[in-house]
Amino acid sequence: MADLDPVHLRTFVAVAGQLGFSMAARRLGLSQSAVSRHVRALEAQVGRPLLERDTHTVRLTAAGEVFVGYARRILDLADEAVEVLGETGPRGRVRFGVSEDFAMTRLPDFLRRFTAVHPHIDLEFTVELSVVLHRLLRTGELDAVLAMRIDDTSGGDPFRSWPLFRDRQVWIGDRTSR
Repeated sequence: MADLDPVHLRTFVAVAGQLGFSMAARRLGLSQSAVSRHVRALEAQVGRPLLERDTHTVRLTAAGEVFVGYARRILDLADEAVEVLGETGPRGRVRFGVSEDFAMTRLPDFLRRFTAVHPHIDLEFTVELSVVLHRLLRTGELDAVLAMRIDDTSGGDPFRSWPLFRDRQVWIGDRTSR
């Protein structure tokens, strides 16, 4: 069997969805005779009638009922492939470690912003103590870490560990507890 023409498949799916050649032709921006030619060519290719038609009605044959599901899947997969290849930006998975302090405070906002900018990056999170996260980063089990403490074992490697910000330490209490 020769390759199925996606134009013919799309035409057949439109006719099956509209149960009419005229409405499918309008939807596809084709003439009614072009829609008829596409369906006839597809039926000749698969070797079976896919539609029963008379002057007033169009119905799927038993073979058409089976085939329309395959046609939709083929078209969906083709559309997905074109969409994926046409998109730009990074793809893949990032294994990200975050300390519990940040997971409870800053992580939700970070996730919202990150997924809006990088929808095709899958984030895998590990929430742990800073010392554990740094060990997992050193052993290659994590790709990035947001932790409370800098890694003292990085040997000063600026690409392994650096502070994003520093908080000032303050003591809070009532005036009588001095």
